[in-house]
Amino acid sequence: MKDSIKKLVDYVSEREDHVDILVNNAGQLAGANLEDVTEEDYDRVGNVNQKAVLFMVQQFLPLLEKSVRASVVNISSYIGGHNTTDPYPPQDECTLRSL
Repeated sequence: MKDSIKKLVDYVSEREDHVDILVNNAGQLAGANLEDVTEEDYDRVGNVNQKAVLFMVQQFLPLLEKSVRASVVNISSYIGGHNTTDPYPPQDECTLRSL
């Protein structure tokens, strides 16, 4: 994972001298009922939802620090707390549950 992120940072560094905003917008569900989640499922979800966010900020930090006013936006979804086996419940249902 860190190698892929480094490639992205290198790509951006070749074209820009700083980064004003970094948006982490990725998420993953286990896709199984609680009793069926495997260690591999847990690791896959944790890698995307937690590790990737940390390493993106960590590796982009030198470019962010060169900005006059840098921002990091981490986007998550309420759907992760949705108690259903349907991985794509209706959007209005998720919105109502969050109210």
